[in-house]
Amino acid sequence: GVGWDHKYNGDDVKHLEAFIPWALKNFPIDPEAVNIHGYSSGGMMINKIMNSGFLIERMISAAAPYAAHSESGVPTSKAAFLITHGTHDNLVPFEAAWDSERNRQTPSCQCNGIGRNCFDEEYYNIYAKYIAAAIASSRGYDGDIYGPSPEPTSTLDLVPFDRNECINTVNNCVSPLENPNPFNEKYSCNKLEEFETDVIEFPVDGDAAPVVLLRNNMLNHRYPGKRKDSSESATNYFHYMRIFFNRNRGRSSPPTEFSTVWQDRLACVEPYFQKRTDVDMLIRMDAQYGNSAISREECGKYCGREEKCKEAFHYTNGEFQLCHIHYELCKTTQVTDTWSPRHFKKVRSPVPTKSPIVGPTRNPTNDQFSSKLKYNCWWNRPGCPKYWEVSGGPAQVGDRVENPAIVICSPQCQDPSSPKICSLILALHGRGGNAGQMSWLLLGRGDGDAFNEDEAFGGPFCASFHKSTGVGWDHKYNGDDVKHLEAFIPWALKNFPIDPEAVNIHGYSSGGMMINKIMNSGFLIERMISAAAPYAAHSES
Repeated sequence: GVGWDHKYNGDDVKHLEAFIPWALKNFPIDPEAVNIHGYSSGGMMINKIMNSGFLIERMISAAAPYAAHSESGVPTSKAAFLITHGTHDNLVPFEAAWDSERNRQTPSCQCNGIGRNCFDEEYYNIYAKYIAAAIASSRGYDGDIYGPSPEPTSTLDLVPFDRNECINTVNNCVSPLENPNPFNEKYSCNKLEEFETDVIEFPVDGDAAPVVLLRNNMLNHRYPGKRKDSSESATNYFHYMRIFFNRNRGRSSPPTEFSTVWQDRLACVEPYFQKRTDVDMLIRMDAQYGNSAISREECGKYCGREEKCKEAFHYTNGEFQLCHIHYELCKTTQVTDTWSPRHFKKVRSPVPTKSPIVGPTRNPTNDQFSSKLKYNCWWNRPGCPKYWEVSGGPAQVGDRVENPAIVICSPQCQDPSSPKICSLILALHGRGGNAGQMSWLLLGRGDGDAFNEDEAFGGPFCASFHKSTGVGWDHKYNGDDVKHLEAFIPWALKNFPIDPEAVNIHGYSSGGMMINKIMNSGFLIERMISAAAPYAAHSES
């Protein structure tokens, strides 16, 4: 449309979510250096979609909205934020006070040109300086969100100075309540010729991503257009953003963790709610009689794990159990003993922000995976495949502690800086097996065409072999085994030249049953997999 749709599930965000993987595939882009910048409506779009739990938010390391307020609360993202706004913006105000006598907000400038009187709104908009403070408060900042900002640490020259234009900007920053506008008393065009932009760095916890506010003094809604070399060179603002983005690689959020709180005897009684599109009835596949029925606890955990779930209702008559997953809140609830209902409400759990990482690395942090090259040329087989042992990572428990994963790659897939053209095949052993046994079943000793990279043989690839926590895989959608696989795939994408759209999974017996359990829409791992190949496996759910 004329502007961005400002929807977390609209066509605009779907376009962006699809474009980023395409760009990662077609250009040599570090997946931990994907950033986003937006002006005005584009900045408002950023503030809408940069919330924990949204697919696109996980892809972004740093966000830089300009001249934008937030229409729906403060972004909850863990990404780095560079927020820029002109103090005399007369389209989207820089700040606002609350007038308790009028029960109205009092913005810094009247919102001319947008067809509404922003001094007459009975709600309090979240403007730039408050957005920055609120994001920072979730990262350790203990200052007043609606009070004065911290003192600037430096200044920048981002806006070409023109005295007449500066005076005109002040004259256009008006208030329908007072003339002259008292907000302008703090500013003078006579004192501002260069380095007009204050750099305000909010103090946050040491491991949190930074939050920086660029306060363009005396600037209205136009773009900061000062250029360093000539009228045709890039803007100073763009150069500063590039530096900020580069310093904050690896700040993208890990998958958000959720949990649920519950209340007994509360049911959703909205008429015909089963027919609504915001209720997922697919969970009925798990509604079995006897011990295999989905329990109350599993229903709550499922909602906690399913990204779109807002709440869940579990029902049972003693024999049959049913779990309803709601994508929108039920409008009509009722306390009842019929079918012994239990209501689960989604709550967000804090997730630590990753430390910044510059460029590819084979030395992850201690809580992640680490790899050791065991054979530079595995058994001297044709193609000279390399063989790594991979240990550590989340859910390193049970039998997996003493049984590292194995990664074996064909020649083109051994250097992380190579083009991302390789496929990844995750292989899950059968009951009683292990990673080494599964590698033998698939590759033998690697003779013949085992590592032939011709397209007729499937192209270049890496195969990874994994050990379950127990004798067999745990067959749980939220257990230690799936957590291991969900963490391993992003690590492999970073450390090997794997096409993100060519991640596949194969499982034998218990490993195949694990595939049938976890390859369901809404599960994080299911989104990562392009093709699945279970062998000799039934489905338990």
